[in-house]
Amino acid sequence: CQFESTGSCMAQLLSQQDDFCNQILMLKQLIRDHGHVCIFLQKFHYELNPIEM
Repeated sequence: CQFESTGSCMAQLLSQQDDFCNQILMLKQLIRDHGHVCIFLQKFHYELNPIEM
């Protein structure tokens, strides 16, 4: 899971649950349901997001 956390007991507990880690974001699911592809890029990454160049 990409959201592993050690800062909070609840965050750490949730980050270890498969159903929490594998849940698709509501926005991403809505986009997929309409036949599109949703790719979230890292914020301010100059190699992946050309608008930052």
